Amino acid sequence: MSRKNLTFTIGRILLALTLIAFGYHMLMMQGYVYYEKYVHAVRKMVAPDSLPSHKPFGLPYTYDQLVTYSIKADAILFMLSGLSILTN
Repeated sequence: MSRKNLTFTIGRILLALTLIAFGYHMLMMQGYVYYEKYVHAVRKMVAPDSLPSHKPFGLPYTYDQLVTYSIKADAILFMLSGLSILTN
């Protein structure tokens, strides 16, 4: 294995582990705490009269629940992308 290929492989492994760790941190630790305020601000810009406890568009979920689910989905996508880089 040449030095260029070794550097590329180590870089891919580090990137994959970083994505998995970031996704795990978002999913298990503090993802909601970090991103909730930004999603709340966007919701207030788009729909100023809405409240976090409202159920939008006739859905059975509140805005807060949708934010939580979207952050969890994003975390899972980060972890899956890291896993796919490792397996590729």
